[in-house]
Amino acid sequence: MRGQVETNRIEAIDVDQIGSTDGKPADTESARAEATRAKAQADIHRISRSELGAWGERCAERYLVGEGFHILARNWRTRGGELDLVAYDPSRFAVVGVEVKTRRAHGGCFPAGTPEEAITPAKLRRIRALLAQWVLTSGRHPRAIAVDAVAVAVCADRFSVRHLKDVQ
Repeated sequence: MRGQVETNRIEAIDVDQIGSTDGKPADTESARAEATRAKAQADIHRISRSELGAWGERCAERYLVGEGFHILARNWRTRGGELDLVAYDPSRFAVVGVEVKTRRAHGGCFPAGTPEEAITPAKLRRIRALLAQWVLTSGRHPRAIAVDAVAVAVCADRFSVRHLKDVQ
């Protein structure tokens, strides 16, 4: 597995996705930015697991698009399960099923395990089967298919995105 890590501060763009600011005017731009960061930090630790997962998927999508991927599908569902993202990676000429795992740290540790630990061999088998089904129903004929994982870890006022390619 090859991985890349990107660490970001939770900023206003993330607040817009998980809740609104309190609307109080700030005296200066820096005070407004600091208030927004504080609100984002508080909000990210209060939202539900499903909201956190959706937020993590948006972070992963932004990251992948920034890396040159083209998003083909989001939350594609069948009776057999769901693919978080289906993307095309032009560098590999591959349609990629992307599993996104988001976890928040409490006191510097991940009580439910790291995001990467949540991707089990059984889950990988299911993702591969779902991806094959997606390719058949999409009418696309890619040179290759692959499974990637994107782990989004939230700790205090920062989050990191780790992209693992060709997960086996």
